[in-house]
Amino acid sequence: MKHDIAQEDRVLEYRRKGKSFAKIASVVGLASAKDALAAYRRARNRCSEPEQAELRASERQRCDDRASIVRADKSLSAAEMKARLGKIERLRAALG
Repeated sequence: MKHDIAQEDRVLEYRRKGKSFAKIASVVGLASAKDALAAYRRARNRCSEPEQAELRASERQRCDDRASIVRADKSLSAAEMKARLGKIERLRAALG
């Protein structure tokens, strides 16, 4: 499958600006957040090693921040909290 490098670069830039993969997908014309994540990973992998390390660190921090927000949300049931934290951990694993 041929990938659009310019589109992948746009995905990377939107992610650097803090956009969610779902929002990025809708803006750049991808079918799903999963497709945006894949495009992000391909674009990141074309970056220099130091830049890749910076992007990975940024994503880890973003996941940590989101997990802290979920843990602090007293309105969530234990099951809801577990589900949201699980989703964050799956995203963390997918981001590498």
